[in-house]
Amino acid sequence: MRSGDNNLRRIGGFAVDLDRRILWVNEGPADLPVKAVELLCALVEREGEVVSKDELLERVWPGTYVEEGVLSQNVYLLRKIFKQHGLPDDLIQTVARRGYRFIEGASERQMPDITIEREIIEQTSITEREYVEEPEIVGNAWPQRSRVAFAAVGVAILIGAVGLYFALITNAGPAAPSVADPNVRLSYEKITASGRAFYVGLSPDNENAAYVLHTADNKYALSLYHLASKSETTIIQPQEEQILNIQFSPDGNSIYYAGLQGDLKKSIYRIPIYGGTPQLITRELTHHYMLSPDGEWVAYYRRVPENEEHHLEICRSRDGSEKRTITVRRGTEGFIIWGAAPAWSPDGKRFAAAAFTKKEPGERGRVHLVEIDISTGAHKDIPAPDWHAAHQPYWAPNGEALYVMVREDQGDPMQLWYLDHRTGAARNITNDDNDYREFRVASDGSFIMASTWTKSENLFLVPVDDPDSARQLTFDDDRPNGATALAWTRDGRSLVFSKAEGIGLGNLWRMDIDSLAQRQLTFDKGAFPHYADVTPDGRSVVFGYNKTGKWHIWQVDLDGDDLKQITNGNYEAAPEISPDGKWLYYLSDGLQKRPIEGGEPVKLMGKGPGTVRVSPADPSVFAAYFNDRNEKEKNPWRYVLFSGPDLSKYRDLNIPATVFFEWKPDGSGIYYIDNGESFSNIWFVNSVDLSRYQITKFTDQKIGNFSVSPDGKTFAISRGSAIGNILKLVPK
Repeated sequence: MRSGDNNLRRIGGFAVDLDRRILWVNEGPADLPVKAVELLCALVEREGEVVSKDELLERVWPGTYVEEGVLSQNVYLLRKIFKQHGLPDDLIQTVARRGYRFIEGASERQMPDITIEREIIEQTSITEREYVEEPEIVGNAWPQRSRVAFAAVGVAILIGAVGLYFALITNAGPAAPSVADPNVRLSYEKITASGRAFYVGLSPDNENAAYVLHTADNKYALSLYHLASKSETTIIQPQEEQILNIQFSPDGNSIYYAGLQGDLKKSIYRIPIYGGTPQLITRELTHHYMLSPDGEWVAYYRRVPENEEHHLEICRSRDGSEKRTITVRRGTEGFIIWGAAPAWSPDGKRFAAAAFTKKEPGERGRVHLVEIDISTGAHKDIPAPDWHAAHQPYWAPNGEALYVMVREDQGDPMQLWYLDHRTGAARNITNDDNDYREFRVASDGSFIMASTWTKSENLFLVPVDDPDSARQLTFDDDRPNGATALAWTRDGRSLVFSKAEGIGLGNLWRMDIDSLAQRQLTFDKGAFPHYADVTPDGRSVVFGYNKTGKWHIWQVDLDGDDLKQITNGNYEAAPEISPDGKWLYYLSDGLQKRPIEGGEPVKLMGKGPGTVRVSPADPSVFAAYFNDRNEKEKNPWRYVLFSGPDLSKYRDLNIPATVFFEWKPDGSGIYYIDNGESFSNIWFVNSVDLSRYQITKFTDQKIGNFSVSPDGKTFAISRGSAIGNILKLVPK
C-alpha cells in the first residue's frame, strides 16, 4: 500500500503512519506504548489546532475511564523520545486549561514510493527502562516482502516455538536469573496506568501484589493484583482513612497495612487477604513498620521528641502486646524514620537500618547503614559506599547481602542497589529516571515490585473568588517551580520562587507576572532555598538556605545582588517578617525573633513549633504547625493558634496537619492545603468559630506550596501532576 493511501508523515527522523497508528524512528519501530503513539497520531492529524483533553481521552481511550494524568504522562513520553533524537521537546505544546497542540509545519508528507505492511507478531511489549501499558497488542511494521518469504518466517517461528515447548516440558533448565545479577538488564512492566497507585506489597509465594489507589473523590482503596492472570480484587473499598505500608503475612493469608486518619496516630491493621473486617494492632508507630520473618512480631520507630530520641521497638503482630524497646538513638544520632522501617534479617536475629550521625546539631550529618543485634541492641556500621542518602534496606534471603534504596549523589532520583553486607561492595540494580518510593523483592530474587513517584510543579495564579479561572505561568515538565519557596513582592507584581535543578537542589528566581520575564537571584549547585518572605521595603527577600551545609537565614536583593547570611547559629529556618515590618521571626531551637535591621534574638517559645505565621491583624497572635510533646494518644502534629503574652497554651484548629499555610490578609482565618496522594485543594478555616470551607475544587494535580497576594485577591500556587504507579522489574 502506497503512502498516498497509507497517510505517512515525516517528523525529523520519525515516520508516523496515521492510518495504522505506527511510529518509526530511524527505520525501526519506536519504543513507546501503543497509547502514546495513538495520542501522537490524534495530534498530528489536527496539526496546528488545539485538541481538548476531553477529545483526546475519548479518542485514545474510548469507553474507558482514565484520569487526565494519563494524558500528561504520555505527552511526557513523546516529548522525551523527540528530545532523545534531537528534536525540540516542545513539538507538542500545552495550552493552559484547553488541551494540547502539535505545532503547525512540524510534519511533512512521506514520499509516495514508500510501502509499508503491518503484521501483528506479539501480544505484549516490555521495553528496557520504560513504562508500557499492559495488556496491549503491539504491532511491528515490516517492509513489504513476498507472501512466501513471510510464510516461511512464520513456519520457522512455529517450529521454534514447538521445539521450545518440548524442551521446557522435558527439561526445566536453569533457575530464572536474579535481579541482583550484574549481567542482567531489566524490563519494566507497568502494572497500573492510572497514575494514582501508591505503595506496594508482595505475597511470599510471589503470586499476588497489593497496592493503594487514591480515588478521584479523595479516598483510599486497597487492591489485590494477581500477577499471572492480571486480575484485580478490591480488598478495602474507598475510605477516608489513608492507607500505606502494605505487607503480607508469611503464610500469605493476611495483609497488614498502616492507616492514617484525622488527628489519630498512625495505626497498624491486619485484614484477610480477600477482604473482611480490619483488626487494629497498635497506634504506636511514627511512620512505617516491618513484620518479622515468622510473622509474630512488628518492628517500627517511635519518636520521643521531649528527649530528642528515636526508639526502635517491637510488639506482637497479633494484638500489639509485649512492646519492647530494642535500642535508642538520641541527640546527633538518629534513624531515617519517614517512609522507612528496620529490616529483619532472615534468621530474625538482626536488624538493618538506615541511620544518620551528626558532628553537631544543625548540620546534615552522615547517612549510613547500621546492623543491630536484637538480643542486645548493640550497633555496628555496615560497610557501604559514601552515598548521599540510603533509605529503606531489605535483606537478601542468604542473609549476606542487602537490597537498598539509595540516592547516590545530591539531586539524583532514588534508585535500587545491591550491597554485599560483609565487604561493602555495591552495584546498581536500577539506573533510570524513576524516583523509587517503595519496593519489594520476590522471595527467589527473580523480580522486583516497585512503587514510583513523579511530580513536577508549575506556577499558577488562581483568583480567590473565581478559582476555576487559573492562569498558568510556567510550563516545565521536570523542574519543580515554587515547591520549597514562594512569595509575592510587596507591590503584587512579581513572585519570588524556588526552581529545582534536581532533588534537593535549586535556586531562587523572580518572575514578573505580566511579562513572565524571569531573573535568577541565587547561583548554587549544592543547595536549595526553603521558605521566603519579601522585606517591607520591597527591595530584598529573606529565605532559609543550606549553602554552608547548615540551615541559616540569608538575604538577597530582588535584582540578585548582595547575597548575605544574616543568622549564624546551629540551625535557623522558616523566616517570617512581621506585618509591621519590624521583626524577623524564625525557627531555631524553638521560635525566635530579632529586629529586621539586626540585633540580638529574643526566644519566644521552646521546642515544638514547626512553621509559624504571624497574624496580619494582631502581631501577638501566631498560627503554627506545632508538635505537642505532651500528646500521647493522638498525632502530636497539628495546626494551632497561640495568643500572647502566654505562649504556653494554644487553641487547636482541628484541621489536617500540613506544612504550608497562610493567613487571610484581614486576619480572619487561615488558608491551608488538605492532604492527598495525587491531588489536593486549598481550604479556609475561620480563626474565631473554626468553621471551614473548600476554596478550590481540583480533582487532579497536587499543590506543593502557595502564597496569598498582598491584596488578598489571588493565590500563587505551585501545583503539578503527582503520578504514582506500580512497576514489575524483571531480568531480560
